[in-house]
Amino acid sequence: MSGYFLEGYLEKQGASGLKMFRRRYFTLQKDATQLYYSSSQKDSNKNKFIGFIDLNQVIKVEPCFQSNVPIQKEKFRKSELSREFLFDVETDNRVYRLSASTQKEFFYWTENLLKVIESLKNE
Repeated sequence: MSGYFLEGYLEKQGASGLKMFRRRYFTLQKDATQLYYSSSQKDSNKNKFIGFIDLNQVIKVEPCFQSNVPIQKEKFRKSELSREFLFDVETDNRVYRLSASTQKEFFYWTENLLKVIESLKNE
């Protein structure tokens, strides 16, 4: 890790259009309240962020089961259909659907995000 409490690649589903998943590099600095994402680790190191999730606004973080994901099979590649480790980060304004590559990464992100959000609520 390079000075971050949490960091690594996840895939994030787009908010509009075809709602395709795109690989993004996520970072959360220690004692920060915004989870930033960028196109790559290189961009993140240069502070070239695409956006962020305000953790103060998060209502819940929960697994998203494949049967709950609305998709049109003919429009997606096979890789778009085989996501196992999905989770939603719900804020006041939006639900961010994220996908981890492995079960270990899924638990790393969901457990640590829940800890950060709980500590923010207790402040």
